[in-house]
Amino acid sequence: EGWYSDSNFTTRVTQIVKGTTGDLNLYAKWKAATDTVEYNITIRKVDGGTIEVSHDSACVGEAVIISVKPEAGKRLVPGSLTVNGKHINALSFCMPEADVVISATFEDIPNQK
Repeated sequence: EGWYSDSNFTTRVTQIVKGTTGDLNLYAKWKAATDTVEYNITIRKVDGGTIEVSHDSACVGEAVIISVKPEAGKRLVPGSLTVNGKHINALSFCMPEADVVISATFEDIPNQK
């Protein structure tokens, strides 16, 4: 917003006269940046179930919730749920400063006798 000669930001300083000497106390007034960057969330195609997320895109640090729904007779292969190729133990993650790809593998539930 600009420079001011007082802490109440009432007298704006737009120039300093050439030849001015001595110390000057100036106060900076600005607006915080409101631009936020959102990164994309992609779900790889899976067979045997569906994966859904709470967001299509998210800002850094935002919580993203994952929903895993196996089809009848299927289950999620333990350790197969990944974000950018890294295994996650929970059904949520904190959005990194990058686009992410979520993947998982489903398998048949073995017959229990």
